[in-house]
Amino acid sequence: MLCKIDGVYIKPIYQGLIDEMGENISIQDNEIRQPENILTSLLEDFITRQAVEATFAIQIDEKKEEIDKILKPFKRRIQVGWIDKAPAATKDPVFLCDYEACVNIAVNHFKSNDIEQLFYFSRNPEDQSIFTKMRNTFKNAVYRNSETNGVIHDWQHLLSIINENRNSVGIMAESDTEAVYLLSRLKANNIKIPKQVSLISCDNSEITELVTPSITSVDPGFIELGRKARMWIHGDYGNESRFSPVVYYSSPILIQKESSV
Repeated sequence: MLCKIDGVYIKPIYQGLIDEMGENISIQDNEIRQPENILTSLLEDFITRQAVEATFAIQIDEKKEEIDKILKPFKRRIQVGWIDKAPAATKDPVFLCDYEACVNIAVNHFKSNDIEQLFYFSRNPEDQSIFTKMRNTFKNAVYRNSETNGVIHDWQHLLSIINENRNSVGIMAESDTEAVYLLSRLKANNIKIPKQVSLISCDNSEITELVTPSITSVDPGFIELGRKARMWIHGDYGNESRFSPVVYYSSPILIQKESSV
């Protein structure tokens, strides 16, 4: 099996594949940043020599169409599946994380603990990526009828809001990396977590356990995507799905740790 990789969340997806298929799984990593002719040559060589049956594309958002173009000539010989992101009009099987559900899970957790002041923290730009989709979901869930969207890019602005509030503030950080960054700034300014700030991030990567307090995070289900991909390889969804434009979604869950009530 060939995996076409370009992204930061490949480790848990690998783990899901390995959990289901065993340690003898064959994985080839290629960087899409390589020139197209080099990548095409690598694919041709690997598919021919290794008798590849399936390939997966795991890539950054803006490269979807480029990767699909490179893979197209090989689709007569192999089955292609997309993990996490996919071209808009693809007819290949797609395995996606439900990022809207990730946001709603965090928001519902805050609300169930009577936290009314909710904000979304990110230093990332508005780029029409998954992040922008998550921010829109947050606005619709929390600020539907308001002129503000609750998204804050400046941690110092967020700090001033926290200090002005007598009640606990709920903050969803866009990713674990953003959460760790924000946590360090808040702690340096003597903000008590989770007493003053209840913090939840998205990804549930290992770094959430390497800080104090450990960070509550929504697990998008990357391992689950790897396992679903393995089921597709083995035809466990039925023979028709191997050749149909079906979409499989993960089921995000909240992993409660120390940074939230």
